[in-house]
Amino acid sequence: MSGRMNMIKIDLMNNVELNPDYINMYFRDSDAPKSDAQVDKSILELLNKLYLKFPSWVFVLGDNYNKTITIVHVHHGETRERLGTINREYSGGEFKYKISNERIKKQRERGRSTVTKDIDKAVLLIKKNFYPITFNEKFKSTIENVVNGMDSAIRRSGGSLHDANYRVTAKAADWVKNNYDLFLTFVREKDNLTHDNLLLEMSKAKKAREEHDSMKKVREANNKTFVILKNGSYMVKQKDKCNVYSDDDLPEELKLSMGMLKLAPDQYFISDIGYRYSSTEFLIIHEEKKDEQQSNSV
Repeated sequence: MSGRMNMIKIDLMNNVELNPDYINMYFRDSDAPKSDAQVDKSILELLNKLYLKFPSWVFVLGDNYNKTITIVHVHHGETRERLGTINREYSGGEFKYKISNERIKKQRERGRSTVTKDIDKAVLLIKKNFYPITFNEKFKSTIENVVNGMDSAIRRSGGSLHDANYRVTAKAADWVKNNYDLFLTFVREKDNLTHDNLLLEMSKAKKAREEHDSMKKVREANNKTFVILKNGSYMVKQKDKCNVYSDDDLPEELKLSMGMLKLAPDQYFISDIGYRYSSTEFLIIHEEKKDEQQSNSV
């Protein structure tokens, strides 16, 4: 049976939309109403079980001849968050529902989705796995981004440091090799031009070393605070504690550091302050209090 034979018209409900790509492809040169859009029959059966049950969700149809639903959650303020997708696919000699999102992908050792031919089981799987990202999941993602961003920056800095040290060594060795006799008197009399060039490269190497060490100090700090900036609020994770602050009640020790990091470009370290991964994800370091240091040393 072809996919086209199993398609039926759909009247779009309040929280059901058509994918803009589908509209552009099938309605570009037509004045036909969007209600003439067709959807796969089994997808429509599943949609009818879901759209009234989850009024805060929006169901977007339109990929793969409308055999796919993309589900998004609408937060207050019309902010949308993608929850996952549902496909109809032919597998093992029969049509099945293929359900996928990031949460399911991380649960599975193989593959990125789960499949079932049972529509009621599909509803249960969707209900179990399709919900907005949790506080801990968001922080896990942010921590991965921040740590990976710092590691990448430190590797790049290490490469720059290696190159700077190599240039110092290469210039010095080349000059000595070609001017050995002069080098013997260089210590006493100094060739100003060569001397100045060598000092310049040594200064660059020192600066590269200080920058690299500063990055590593931030990366390896014990007392880390991760901050997510969202809709004017600060989601803060310090060790195992999570809090949400506004501009008014953000602790002073974080407020000063955030003020500096907000002005920095993305993926940027500030010595003894922290690291900005993006405009919404930050790491702040601060010195441990004496009682914390003593407890850590016990």
